[in-house]
Amino acid sequence: MQTLVQREERRVVEQQLVPLMLGEGHYSNVITEAELDAAGGALYELVYSKQVLSDGRRLNQAFLNVCDADILVLQEQGTQQRIGFKYERFYEYFAGKRILDLSETQADRYAFFRALVEETTRKPFLWGAVRNALVGEAKKPGSETMLKLCRTTQQQMKEMMVNVLITLGLDDPEPVERILRNLLPQEKRATELQKIRQVVSKSAEAPDIVNARKIAIEVASNLGISWVLQRTALQADPTIRAVAVRYTFHLWQRDREKGFQILEYVAQNAIHGLIPNFTAFESTMGLSAAIFFEHFNDETVRGRLQSIWREVIAKILHIREESSRLGDFFREFLRERLLSFVITVIFRLLNDFSSYSFVNYAGFEAFFHLEAAQKAL
Repeated sequence: MQTLVQREERRVVEQQLVPLMLGEGHYSNVITEAELDAAGGALYELVYSKQVLSDGRRLNQAFLNVCDADILVLQEQGTQQRIGFKYERFYEYFAGKRILDLSETQADRYAFFRALVEETTRKPFLWGAVRNALVGEAKKPGSETMLKLCRTTQQQMKEMMVNVLITLGLDDPEPVERILRNLLPQEKRATELQKIRQVVSKSAEAPDIVNARKIAIEVASNLGISWVLQRTALQADPTIRAVAVRYTFHLWQRDREKGFQILEYVAQNAIHGLIPNFTAFESTMGLSAAIFFEHFNDETVRGRLQSIWREVIAKILHIREESSRLGDFFREFLRERLLSFVITVIFRLLNDFSSYSFVNYAGFEAFFHLEAAQKAL
């Protein structure tokens, strides 16, 4: 913008024309002649008057220069003319600045932005402008408005916030990471007691918390922010873990090394301590299965997965430990629980990857009720 037009000309657009397009409860992408008339004769003259001033410039020279730069354009509609932006990107730039300025005067900025996102369903041209305004809001340190918007459960709001944070993160990752840290709990290694509880109980977060973490996961996947995916793959809520696994796989498809590093991190958390971390183990299995199903013919991929799983299996099943009566009892109990857990996870994965589902749970269970001769077949 600074290379296309002078400061005076930008001010004409920002302070004189764009406010006619966007105001309290009025959101448009054009200015009609009626609206220009209602704004007063001085503004009408600034657009249409060809009067030559004492310095030799025309009264509407600033407006003409903006049009010559292909920013604004006069549109014919019947006998009337409308002023609009030639390209959407220019509208999104100026309208975004205008919306951000309007938000500063609001008593409830959260409600203001939420209403605007809802308005985009009726006026799709507003999407980019609202996104740009929210990008400006996200740059502010400690913006509670951004955190509240991320916790809204509406799907359209989720899509908007993902778009906003990715757009900002491509230019300036620091404020995005600051927001993501506020959306996610501090990482704590699970205690042995918590690991036991994982086996016998399920944990679920409130819908607004789940939505905020889904936003964080999708943004992190697109921007390659590994620590977010590592942390969410270890969450107690199975929904959050499933989303983390899926978007980690998307990142792995674009950046294999970074994807494998996340898998190795989660796998190490699965085998840390005396008792396996079953939430981490499930995420390790899910991500490994997704990678293997899509690339089972790739020797490099298979080799990396085998390297990770050799360590996991050896540690979880205590293969390298010396034998004792108590140790044997503990290992046998742990292996049974682990096998049961693995079977459950495998069938959940087969349901998620329907194209690979070659057996169902009922058929698998029925196999164990067959006679020995039938099993042998």
